Order: sequence, then C-alpha cells, then structure tokens
Amino acid sequence: MSLGPYLRDLRNTRGLSLRDVETLAKEKQVAAELSSGYLSMLERGDVTKPSPRILFALASVYGEDYIKLMKIAGYIPENTNLEPHTPAQVAFKGASQLTKEQRIRVQHIIDLEIRDSLRSKKKREDKT
Repeated sequence: MSLGPYLRDLRNTRGLSLRDVETLAKEKQVAAELSSGYLSMLERGDVTKPSPRILFALASVYGEDYIKLMKIAGYIPENTNLEPHTPAQVAFKGASQLTKEQRIRVQHIIDLEIRDSLRSKKKREDKT
C-alpha cells in the first residue's frame, strides 16, 4: 500500500478528521506546519515523500510505528530489520509485555479518549 491511502486508513480507523489531526499535531507541538490541506495532499498522493519530521508527527498523532512510516515513504529499505518505535512504546515501557490483542484494546481506549477530548474542547470553544 502506498503512503497516502495508508495514512487515510490510519486516520479513518481512529475516527479523526483532517482538522482533528492538524489540531492534535499542534497540541502535541510535533509539527506546527501540519495543516489539514497538506494532510489532504498527502492522502491523495499529491505529496509522496513527506519529510521525516512530518512522518514523526503523524506517528505521534496516530500512535503508529515511525519506522514503518519511514519504510512506506521510501526512506528506509523495506527489508531493513529495525525494532518498531512508536512514541507510545517509549512512554509505556511495559507495552512490550502485552499481547497484540491487549495493545489493540489499549489503543482503542486511547483513541476514544482523544476523540472525547477533541469534542469537549470544541464544545468549550463554541461556547466562547
């Protein structure tokens, strides 16, 4: 799968809009230049090789494997054997002790919390 459709699938799986991703990237201070317009161009395939910094920002927002994104974008040869590295794996050192199913459940809970947080923030902004 090419990078654009892969990123779209990641975003859709997490129930995020392009604007949500832009907001999360700015809140995490991982890529101020990550706009919804640029994300749209990435997902459509208009941009095929974003910078490693953009890929790190997306890995951070999606909780995705940075090395995998680097491989899909062509920065790292596909057959290179590197340990997966996500920002969450660094933060949750015990995650390696969980089964794949447990990690999926934890990621689902995190995704739900992120969506709820975004909705709450939007409601507060709408009131002001």
